[in-house]
Amino acid sequence: MDILRDESRGRRLAAGVRGMGIGAHRTIVAPWSRTQRP
Repeated sequence: MDILRDESRGRRLAAGVRGMGIGAHRTIVAPWSRTQRP
């Protein structure tokens, strides 16, 4: 049971990190691209 729980946690964390990474990439890179490309 512990192993299954750990796997579910890992999958959820991985999905969360991916989602946050994509969101951060969009929010952070967009302003930079705008400033670099007037």
